[in-house]
Amino acid sequence: MLRTPLRLEWDLPEREEDILSVGKKIISSGIFQLAIRGAFEDKEKSITFILSEAKAKGIKVFLFLESKYPAFLEKPEIQDLVECFVFGPEILEGDFNEQKLPVALKKKRAVSAFVTKNNFEDITSIIDRAVDRSFGRFIVNNFNSWKCVKDSIVFTIEKQRLDKFKKIISQKIKYWEKNIELVIRDFFISSVFYPERDTAVITSGVYNGCQAGSAVAYVRQDGKVYGCSSIDIELGDLKNETLKEIWKNKAPILQKQVSFLPQKCISCALVSWCQGGCRGRSYFYDGNFNRPDLMCLKEVEK
Repeated sequence: MLRTPLRLEWDLPEREEDILSVGKKIISSGIFQLAIRGAFEDKEKSITFILSEAKAKGIKVFLFLESKYPAFLEKPEIQDLVECFVFGPEILEGDFNEQKLPVALKKKRAVSAFVTKNNFEDITSIIDRAVDRSFGRFIVNNFNSWKCVKDSIVFTIEKQRLDKFKKIISQKIKYWEKNIELVIRDFFISSVFYPERDTAVITSGVYNGCQAGSAVAYVRQDGKVYGCSSIDIELGDLKNETLKEIWKNKAPILQKQVSFLPQKCISCALVSWCQGGCRGRSYFYDGNFNRPDLMCLKEVEK
């Protein structure tokens, strides 16, 4: 059992004093990777401190910018502290000025997009724009976790539309691969982008079973700790205890709950890599962990 999570997602608090108090506990917990998301404007002092402390501890930090792009993030000393800046696709629209982002930052910036039934046919043009503006990575996800199951293209896409989508991708994929790193975190989307690849290759690095309460953790703005952002079960509060204490006393209970394979998955040929899939989506459906992932490809294909 891990003494502390390897990767932690943190929703940035509004007040700088809360960023500092919660951030210090996160940095001292022994994690290896920290993903911070939220609004960063007017928080230069606290963000700079947290990034500097993380760098000193050898923690790789990913900043997910959900609103404006604050000028202080352009500073060379800040760029050196961040592993990757991740933007939503809206950064490619509107009055975005390519010159606002210096060359050093372009090398470590990414666009992250969720593919849904409403935008999947536009995703190719979004990737094209990311390439044109020299983004280093394009991260593709299949809808926004368990909250938007209805928008998943697995459940809504008609064969004719899907075939057209695949044809466009096949014409562009080599060009994209030469100019941008494609990070596809979904088995179904991977099979659409790379239909000729072996299943083992497609799934490599995409998913390796539920890690809630073991390798990953999620901290809300108020400092409350969860095993994953997709499982609404509170494990503790950083205002009252350390992350190591929470991982020792509370996380093992969640680890046990998500570790059992759903009965339907035991004899499945894909179970060795998916390990039953996302337990958060199962829990969201009816509060039951012992159910196949709602996004299970074999279930969808029936």
